[in-house]
Amino acid sequence: MKDHVFLFGALDREAETIPPGIIQEMAKMLDFVRSATAPSKPIETKPYYTMGGLELALRDAVKGFLHPWEARLGLAYHDEIRSEHWARVRALSRLYANGWAWPDEYDSLKPASDLIGRLQEEISRWLDSPADWTRQPTDEEERITALNPVRNTVFTALHDLAKVRLDEQHREDWLIAYRRSGKGSGRLRVGDIHHIFEESAPLISAVMEPSARAFLSEVVGIVKSAVEKAGGRFGIA
Repeated sequence: MKDHVFLFGALDREAETIPPGIIQEMAKMLDFVRSATAPSKPIETKPYYTMGGLELALRDAVKGFLHPWEARLGLAYHDEIRSEHWARVRALSRLYANGWAWPDEYDSLKPASDLIGRLQEEISRWLDSPADWTRQPTDEEERITALNPVRNTVFTALHDLAKVRLDEQHREDWLIAYRRSGKGSGRLRVGDIHHIFEESAPLISAVMEPSARAFLSEVVGIVKSAVEKAGGRFGIA
């Protein structure tokens, strides 16, 4: 923290009366800003990954996405998550039905952001422990620097994945959910949206439906591509 905090005071004074210590802080901040544009030193060590543990990480990510949303939809109980009012659920379906959900979604109801967040969190945790390295990192800074390009590429790809799976592939389903009306329409809409979520991010288990296997394969492909783009290796075993 001490290298990334800059303390300014007395800036309401005339320029010539600003204390020398504040001037030094300004110079320190400018040096820090300039250093951010300096070319990164090439990282000589690269990570090597195998599939071990990735499937479990993705299983936890999907559960971490689906279970809270089941509570928001009033289908299950989840600590500290309340069931959303039917009008808010309908407003969310309206955004997706009309293709207006990106990039902000609806108020605090952000299924795409939640899905991206859970996947990113679990994948990032998994990436922290490569099976091996081309050379062991000399220190923690080098290790983090070597892994950051992989994380960044995964994060970008997950945005595209969520947009396609939650939005584009289910536009008609969102439209059906939004157009529900009359007695019992709220309950039917909740069922529609829950089905969209389960299809977009299917539960991963030892016995998986074809849709879950396709989802797993797609996300594993994202991770594999990110590792290899960063110069690392990704093997099956």
